[in-house]
Amino acid sequence: MSNDIYFRGSREVFLRIIKYSPELKITNLEQLPAGKGCKYLIVIEGIDCYIAKSWKRNIPEKLLKTEFLVSFS
Repeated sequence: MSNDIYFRGSREVFLRIIKYSPELKITNLEQLPAGKGCKYLIVIEGIDCYIAKSWKRNIPEKLLKTEFLVSFS
């Protein structure tokens, strides 16, 4: 897991980004609509896995403290 800092205009945004790997255990993907063209998945941390919340095409403006981004690019 990496902690990356992005700039949105003049504002600094701190995000937690996880690079996707096949060993990464993500549940709830079948409940989400197909994320065609999306490069990021917002997840929250479960007991022994990550729980998918929504697909995003771009890095979001802000995330909750409990949310992570999984990068598929």
